Amino acid sequence: MDETYLLHSEKGNKNITERKPRKRGGSAEHRGISHEQVCILVARDRSKNTIAKAVCLGRIDTKKIEETTGQYISMNNTICSDALPSFSKYAKEQNLIPLQKPLNFPLKLAI
Repeated sequence: MDETYLLHSEKGNKNITERKPRKRGGSAEHRGISHEQVCILVARDRSKNTIAKAVCLGRIDTKKIEETTGQYISMNNTICSDALPSFSKYAKEQNLIPLQKPLNFPLKLAI
């Protein structure tokens, strides 16, 4: 399970009131993860069943994780995720086994 962030797009909307329209992609006004970014939660099991959903604007929390993945995860599942505190808190609340990747984990594994 992991999350990724994309810049919120109002493509096709003629009446943007919250901000000035961006031309050809553009960039966010605020640095880092802010309310201008859409959080997309991605989860995949060993059978290669994948869910990827736009969850919220800004940083994800345990409530949003539960709303998105709650019907897909059972008590005997193991969650493999990064070290985001929301994932470990969610695993603890649901009595799941968390396997978290440390921050200094190498990108390539020798198998």
